[in-house]
Amino acid sequence: MSIVDAITARQPGTVPTSDVGMKVAVRNRYLGTWSAGFEIVALHLDGYSIRRTSDGAVLPQVIPFSDVREPWGPDTDATS
Repeated sequence: MSIVDAITARQPGTVPTSDVGMKVAVRNRYLGTWSAGFEIVALHLDGYSIRRTSDGAVLPQVIPFSDVREPWGPDTDATS
């Protein structure tokens, strides 16, 4: 059984669709707003390990699936 299968078995309807390396936005737990500029480092049973793209720092806690979503607007990391 894969980790995604284990998550699906525990929480039907909440299958994470994000892959490692995907750019994401993370919900600020204090303000409830969304901030882009992050990417998924690893998938866990209860959420994601997230890296801040501005400095490469990995956040110390696992972020719940509900607090991670695809970013909106133009790609802020694009080089043009």
